[in-house]
Amino acid sequence: MYLPLLLIVNCFSIYLFRNKIGSLGIFISSVSTLLYSLSTIVFNLHPLSASPFYTFVDYGRWFFVYDVLDSNLVFIVDNLSTTLTTLVLLLTLFAQVFGIEYMYREAYASRLIYLLNMFATSVVFLFFVYDFFLILVVWELIGLFSLLLVNFYSQRVYTIKAALKTFFFSRISDFFISMSFFIVILLFNSSDLGVVFLQTPYFIFYNTYLFNTGFNTLNLLSLFILFSGAVKAAQFFFHV
Repeated sequence: MYLPLLLIVNCFSIYLFRNKIGSLGIFISSVSTLLYSLSTIVFNLHPLSASPFYTFVDYGRWFFVYDVLDSNLVFIVDNLSTTLTTLVLLLTLFAQVFGIEYMYREAYASRLIYLLNMFATSVVFLFFVYDFFLILVVWELIGLFSLLLVNFYSQRVYTIKAALKTFFFSRISDFFISMSFFIVILLFNSSDLGVVFLQTPYFIFYNTYLFNTGFNTLNLLSLFILFSGAVKAAQFFFHV
């Protein structure tokens, strides 16, 4: 399952060679990769994910801290991940076609294309990864690229203000997802979601106490994940 890796290669390529191939070359490379990725999902991954079984692809260990964290580069292919990836890639393709037509006279039109690719690639990784530490890394990348997209016109005062608001609210979201990660490590001693889901029924009545007040740990974990997603997606009460 090389789709997320293909998107990463495309991001690095168009960024490193952006001055040589120009805006048109970046656009052609980007659109070609997106179309190929969409065809791969429709003809290969969707039939695979239609079955009731999950497909795991493990590229082995990529990060290790002794007795604390052992993270593998693991992907899962299922109906939810392929459906949401199709939606994201399709919307990214439309955004790039519209963006290059609307902004082809702009000096930094190529910046828009490769930032959209990096943002979409981060979101696709979020759908496929099956390790909480990887989710934490991808979460930060989504916040970074959304900040850069908001601050696209970095010389205008109101875009700088909007970028600062985005940065501030992203830090709130990062706080909640980081707390969720720490709870997962302390509770399950693993960041592998397979291990987490396997052990979850044994911690249904496990409480965390603050002074004399007890909180169900799984409910606390769920609330932190809920708040982190609500802030990141600028839901009501968390929008600016």
